[in-house]
Amino acid sequence: MPKEILQTDAVVSESTYGDTLLPSRKEQVRAFVTAIGETRRSGGRVLIPSFALGRAQEVSQILLTSIASGLMPSALIYLDGLTRSVTEAYEGLLPLLPEAVRNRAKTSGQNVFLSGTVELVKDRKHWDQITGSDRPAIVIASSGMLHAGASLAYARAWLPHPENALFVVGYQDAESPGRRLLELQQGGDVLLPNGKGGWEAVPAYSRIERFYLSAHADRGGLIGLIARYQPGKILLTHGEVRARTNIAGYLNTKHDFSLPVAGEVVSLQDSGRRRGSFINTAPKKLEALKEKHARAKVQLSYDAETHEVRLSLPKELAGSLFGEDEYTIEVLRGKLSRIRLNERDTETMPEGELA
Repeated sequence: MPKEILQTDAVVSESTYGDTLLPSRKEQVRAFVTAIGETRRSGGRVLIPSFALGRAQEVSQILLTSIASGLMPSALIYLDGLTRSVTEAYEGLLPLLPEAVRNRAKTSGQNVFLSGTVELVKDRKHWDQITGSDRPAIVIASSGMLHAGASLAYARAWLPHPENALFVVGYQDAESPGRRLLELQQGGDVLLPNGKGGWEAVPAYSRIERFYLSAHADRGGLIGLIARYQPGKILLTHGEVRARTNIAGYLNTKHDFSLPVAGEVVSLQDSGRRRGSFINTAPKKLEALKEKHARAKVQLSYDAETHEVRLSLPKELAGSLFGEDEYTIEVLRGKLSRIRLNERDTETMPEGELA
């Protein structure tokens, strides 16, 4: 992150979670570890489909740290698929990894990623031993979206059993088998690739849950980052149509934006269509207004009986910004996502108070 706001001509931004406000990372990690502990205590096995580069190593570190701190009982963690060779490569690149990881290796005197509690699945015989055993097990395997690879084989073997669990920890494409699994309501059959170019229906009665451990920023994070560059133009890429158009709606009032398709040539020059702000005010007058109300106090209260949220504004601020219309208050962090202002009672409420 730049320390100072940097004014730029254009910013190219991904928009994977452009329509999503993600929950607290810390809470997601805690819930993830708790869910694994619950599954293991019930005698079940846990499958974590994962991207091989970065995510698998991050998840294994979360589990190892949780075991070391007593948040989770000791357990063998198996790596299968492409996660094996990538994790071995990580061990060889230790000098290039973050300082915290290097310090952990120095303090423990052991390998960081392939310690005594992490095993690589060696061959088919080893796979048969893991899947055929009734002992609790944790497997991190590629691919992360269940398109192909080792994770599919474990899914077909373990999904039919209700004591097991499949925990999704990364983004799932709209057409991916992983997304179809998440959309199951009360269990049932899910179509998974059979490894021969076709599909097969697999009974899915295991616990299926999603934990947001993604490396992608959510809508609030993206908007906050873009704001630090004050770009004249924004190009939104790497996102589904819904995600791109959703975040574009939030940026639309202040920036000239583009939703380019593959192969399109896009000008990085501001087209001049920027509206500057949702307040239709001349720039000098707007700056004076901002200065005037920079220290204005805004009070928010909630009536539990009527389920009414009241936003109290200074009289001059309310008059300056709000006319007779509908407004939406967006909360970029937290569980509350939207409040719609649909009434302004001038008889029973003080001037400047909205409900």
